[in-house]
Formats: sequence, structure tokens, C-alpha cells
Amino acid sequence: MATMYSGRYTAEIEGDFVVFLIGMRLNRLRGLPRFLWGLRVLRRVLRDLNAHPERGFLAGRVSRAGWTLVAVQYWESFDA
Repeated sequence: MATMYSGRYTAEIEGDFVVFLIGMRLNRLRGLPRFLWGLRVLRRVLRDLNAHPERGFLAGRVSRAGWTLVAVQYWESFDA
């Protein structure tokens, strides 16, 4: 498991950038296959985006906390 850092952190970047959040929550056990599918897909998407930085992708992470799954992506522009 990744190390968690509590507190506030900042970064500086010249110009605009976009933060994209997508997530899902498992409310019933019958949704477990879709939850696991979502986890695999989000990780695969981030791996593909990291392999092609020319698309405008700056960084990203998929996190799971209990039954909640959240992907955070940082992009260089809204168009990218």
C-alpha cells in the first residue's frame, strides 16, 4: 500500500491545467464484478496514458478506500 501523507501540498505549474476526477462506490455485493472491472479499467487507462505523454496527460492515480474507487488525473489543458 502506498504511503499516505496528511496535510496540504501545493505545486506550481505555468499556465492552465485540468484536474479530472472519476469514481465509483460499491453499495451492494452484487455490484462487485463491475467494481473490480472498473478498478482494472482505470489502472489500464492510466498505464496507457503514462506511456503516451504527448496526449497532454501530466499525472494520475487510482485510489481505493473501502468500497470507494477514485481516479484523479491531471491534464495540461481542457482540450487534451
